[in-house]
Order: sequence, then C-alpha cells, then structure tokens
Amino acid sequence: MADASSHSAAGVPEPIRDSFENVGLCEELTRAIYRHNFNRPSVIQGRALRPMLEGRNVIGHAQSGTGKTVAYVIAALQHLDASSTTCQSLVLVPTREVALEVQRMMLALGQTLGVRCFACTGNTPVRPEIDKFREGQQCVIGTPGKVADMMRRRHLRVDSVKFLVLDEIDEMLCRGFGSHIYEVFRLLPVAVQVCLFSSATCLAPEVVDLTSKFMPDAVQILVRSLQPLSLEGVRQFYIDAEREAWKLDTLFDLCECCPTLRAVVYVSTLSNCKALTANLQKHGISACCMHNGLDPNEREIAVRKFHSGTARMLVATDLLVRGLDDQRLGVVINYDLPQQMEKYLHRVGRNGKFNGNRVAISLVTSDDLQTFRAMERYFCTHIQELPADIGGVF
Repeated sequence: MADASSHSAAGVPEPIRDSFENVGLCEELTRAIYRHNFNRPSVIQGRALRPMLEGRNVIGHAQSGTGKTVAYVIAALQHLDASSTTCQSLVLVPTREVALEVQRMMLALGQTLGVRCFACTGNTPVRPEIDKFREGQQCVIGTPGKVADMMRRRHLRVDSVKFLVLDEIDEMLCRGFGSHIYEVFRLLPVAVQVCLFSSATCLAPEVVDLTSKFMPDAVQILVRSLQPLSLEGVRQFYIDAEREAWKLDTLFDLCECCPTLRAVVYVSTLSNCKALTANLQKHGISACCMHNGLDPNEREIAVRKFHSGTARMLVATDLLVRGLDDQRLGVVINYDLPQQMEKYLHRVGRNGKFNGNRVAISLVTSDDLQTFRAMERYFCTHIQELPADIGGVF
C-alpha cells in the first residue's frame, strides 16, 4: 500500500479516507462521482481534495495513474458558479491528448451541473475557437502556448478565473513552456488559487522559482511508493505466444473467444501500429490506430471512434498513454512488451487505473521471457497466465 506524507507552512486539513461523502460536495457532483465508479478516494485524492476545496494553494507530487486528474476536476466543479458563463477554472497541460482527456473527465463528472468546458490546444483553427469562447466556457483546458496566445488577444477573458491547475509541470517545462506559463500568471487575477502537480518527488529549480513567486503558503503533498498503488484493481495476465510470428493469430483467437472484447492494443513502433491495424481490419475486426505520424485531428477522430464503439480495437504506440481515460474501458493488451519498465505502469496504470477493476493482457514470446520476469520483479507483482476458460476474466 502506498505511503503518503504532507506538510505546509500552516496546518494541513484532515485527509478524506473512505468516502467522497460528507466533504461538502454538492449532491449532483457526489452522485456523478459514484456513478463513474469512484467509490473511495485514492491517496492523492484523499490528501489533495480537501485543501483544494478550502481554497488553498496545493503542490502535489504524484505519478500518472494515481487519480490526481479526478481530484482537481472535482475541485474545479465544486468551485463552479453555474449561473455564470465566464471562465472560472483554467487547466494547463503539456499536450493535446492530455487536454482532451481532462475535458472528457470534466464533462463526464459535470454533466448534471451543465458545465461548459473547452479544450484549447495548438494546431487547430482559430476562428471556431474564438466562437467557442464567445459562447462562454466555464472551464478551459489547454497547452500553455495556445492558452497564453488566446489570453493575450483577449479572446479568452480570464477576469473571473479563480482556480488554476498546472498538470505535469515537469513535462511542460521540458517542452519549453516556461515563458508561456509565466505569461499566463501575469494575465490572471492576483488572488487566483493555484494547484500544481508534479510526477517528481523533488521539484526542479525552475518549479521552485515558480512556486515561490505565485504559490505562497502552499500545502505540499507527497505520495510515495506509487507503483503498487497504480496497479491496484488491475487483473494482470499473460499469454504464451511462443514466437513473434504467432502473436497475430493469438490476438485473433482472443477476439473470437470474446466477441464483445474492446481493447487498447499497445505496440512498440509506428510500423507495427500500421501493420497490426491493417491485419485486424483484413480479419474483419473493426480497428483504428493512434501514433505520432497522425496529425491532431486524425488522432482525435481515432479516439472518438473507439469511444463511440465504431472501432473495437484501438492500436496505439505509447503516444496514447495519457490520451485516453475511458472509465468504460475494460482491457489493455500489450501486443509488444514495453521497452522501458515504466511504460508498463503507464499503459496499464492509465487505462486500468484506480477503482477501475480492469484487465491487462501481455503477449509474451520466448524471447520476451527474461524481460517479462524482470518486469514482474520490478513492480513486485505476479502476472498469471490467462486461463483457457476466459469467461470469468472479462
């Protein structure tokens, strides 16, 4: 079980432990949380949610897959004044895929609240975005460069913004968004509440400089031992495919044994992604692909096909690790084992995440066996062979 600690310049509110009830959330939001199977708070949710609801600045150190997106989405929705169409919450993220993920979560949990939410990212036509802002968007999620540009041009009015989230701050700075983030701060109201999330346990000097300027007296929350937590609730299996050439037939057999199976199928390279998608389609299995050779609109169309059920299989490279956050998704298939240990956690932890009760299946050849066993040791987990009778698995 994960260990967590938190501290701040002032007292830290008591964490939320067993339930999202009795923490001051509106009734509609509480019902939406349970309707989407978030039955109890994860560690980061339990630690971060109460100070965010109390209006405190928060610095959260938590790895992807631990539930931080849900935590700040709940806080943003609770702070929302539904009677106003002005922008009240702003979320900065490193990529378009993350922005769309957060938007989907915001719209899902905020459906009964009537939330108006827009994803504002680069490489998209400006005129439709301006029209969206004129309609009124209560929550805006976007990449720092595009958001700063829209604010500078006064298309995105931020006079009423009271809640700002910087998600994956490390990656945003690595991508060169530092100057844009500072510009966003300069254009926002001085009294804005700021919540910053980092996957690092120790903040980089650039992040420390930013927090010292804009986040006085922030509550700091550190969630340690993240790997076991991120795999909680995920039933992990493997199939002995023996040879690389036999993996395709193995996947066909799995699809035929379970006609209702929907899955994200991860591969290691762009060429494998294209080839596997084509082979699935030739075999009569509806499939689409997601890789970095597609432009943002094509990637969005692929995800939309999968969400709607038009495509049964979504074949993807690791580009999709944070591009999909579908609570209905039951299965992740590692057609190719990840080349780095952490990517297994990201694939399975993102799409088979906390409270998800998901299934992860890895196709393992004899050449993969050493890597596979090393992966089990790395994550302190035991992965069972998929039983012949798979009726009880899915």
